[in-house]
Amino acid sequence: MESGLITEFYGALNPVVAILLPWLAGSLVVSTLFRGDRVINFFALTGHGYFAGFCIVAFITRLAAQHHWPVQATVYLVMVLISTVSMLYLFVRPERSNKKSIEFQLPTIMWEKGVVILIIVVVSYRYTSIFLEMIHLQIFPWDAWMNWAPKALIWLNTGEFNTFVNPTRWLQEGSPELYTLGNYRAAEYPDFVPLVYFWMMTTAGADSGLLHLPWLFAPVALGCAIYGHLRLMGVGVAPAVIAFYLFANLPYVNVHTILAGYADLWMVSVFSLAVFALHAWETTANKRWLVTALFWCAACIWVKQPGVVFCLIVFISIVRVLLKPKPSIELTAVSAMLLLGAALVLTSAEFRLPIIGNILLSTNHITVGALLDQPIVFYNISYSVLDSLFTSSNWNLVFYLATLSLALWLASSVSTGILSLGFCLITTSLALIFVFSFTPYGDSAIDNVTLNRTILYLVPITIVTATLNVWRSTKRNTTSSRLKYRNGS
Repeated sequence: MESGLITEFYGALNPVVAILLPWLAGSLVVSTLFRGDRVINFFALTGHGYFAGFCIVAFITRLAAQHHWPVQATVYLVMVLISTVSMLYLFVRPERSNKKSIEFQLPTIMWEKGVVILIIVVVSYRYTSIFLEMIHLQIFPWDAWMNWAPKALIWLNTGEFNTFVNPTRWLQEGSPELYTLGNYRAAEYPDFVPLVYFWMMTTAGADSGLLHLPWLFAPVALGCAIYGHLRLMGVGVAPAVIAFYLFANLPYVNVHTILAGYADLWMVSVFSLAVFALHAWETTANKRWLVTALFWCAACIWVKQPGVVFCLIVFISIVRVLLKPKPSIELTAVSAMLLLGAALVLTSAEFRLPIIGNILLSTNHITVGALLDQPIVFYNISYSVLDSLFTSSNWNLVFYLATLSLALWLASSVSTGILSLGFCLITTSLALIFVFSFTPYGDSAIDNVTLNRTILYLVPITIVTATLNVWRSTKRNTTSSRLKYRNGS
């Protein structure tokens, strides 16, 4: 009996270690990058560190797959490697450290302490209940277990990192070393999420509720990053912790936690972190934030296929920051580009660009090399969008806050230009509107199948932008939109 309890204890401990090791490794990497700087705090560091850690684990595992290392040996090698490097860093690091830059500070005002304590209690209760439900009512969502989990299951059961191809190639080649999936396109999806699945399956088992722990901690980690960046922007403790609560306690975010296994939580996290880092670089001119933004920009492509679009948005934003255009010049350039695009579409222009390939722009079809090949069909999605944003319970009051924020911004700062947060938010919104209004994806917007999952990509940036604008509007001495980052948590 006692031996069985010990075995069960260690079995439950393995997935906890599988969560903490990547988190520790990622946080140490971020801490090393910002060593000696006062432009990051404890919460921003741990938020970035969680996702950086899983990127490290997935990268090492992918490297092992390319070199045909045994599956089990790879997992133990990654664990030993992360543990060894982390211990060496903690105990052998130089005396010069960045303790000041990651200093943990508690609020000093009594009512702020009350707000912080209340929100910590509420969020802790919420996620404890979700954790217990994950264990006792195990749910394996159909879409996740059709598209991402099967790869990890095959790798685990065969002991090899087998290659997945589309059904056509699988039928043509007929090799026993090749595998395919029921969803025609899923076999060629990026393998980041399957690698996360595989990492957890080797420690928790393929049928354990603990398998989905990374999806439980992901919203908390991103919430920490939201709080940390807002504090660095100069926002007070209470508004920043309320912003953390607004995201971490969103019903639709919690749905993605309890129905774990989808790539959307990871996609929204790496994209949001890229935008936060970009904004930090723009306001501090610290190149380490630029490096961080570029890292998350690349991670977008690895997490999910639409990540290519998000990567492009961040890259355009980086170029925009480098050029520093005046608002009037920027508005003129955008208007000219829209008029040129409209002219090309109306004249059904067709031409060829180097590297990209054939370009076709018409009122009924758009082709951009191998990147995009979509018929143009108009869908009126206005009712579905407004219903999702303001009527459904998915987002609580987030978009009411965003509407208030927009009104305050238009009233006070319309002439000061738009920083990267606003630029990325507007650009991403326009991209999603185009996809759902002018392509066959409009069907899934009208019935809300895919619409809410894509609105999720906007939520963290919306919360940070809205909180920052509301905070600025309450400060009489704030005359510039370019708030400087400062130390503090």
